[in-house]
Amino acid sequence: MSLLAAVLVPAAASAAPYDDLMTALAAFRNATSWHADEQFSNGRSVTVEYSAPDRWRIQPTPNMTEFIIGNDVYMVRNGQAVKMPIGGAMLQQTIQAIF
Repeated sequence: MSLLAAVLVPAAASAAPYDDLMTALAAFRNATSWHADEQFSNGRSVTVEYSAPDRWRIQPTPNMTEFIIGNDVYMVRNGQAVKMPIGGAMLQQTIQAIF
């Protein structure tokens, strides 16, 4: 095997998984809505829902749900709804920075 082949074969082999990851990330970014139930090793779970362009529902505990609608953030805890003083744009920017 030549030196060039030894260098190019591993690069070509790793390109497909990276391409697959980029394709999945692009599909995730372009989705108009999605639902995710995240299960953690400590037994906790979080439900996250998104509806384009600016609607989020995050349920970190069974008795608390957060809604982000545009620049407004609402928290519903034990049946009581409260509009939060922080803006949803900041939270959306944080979430989008992850993806």
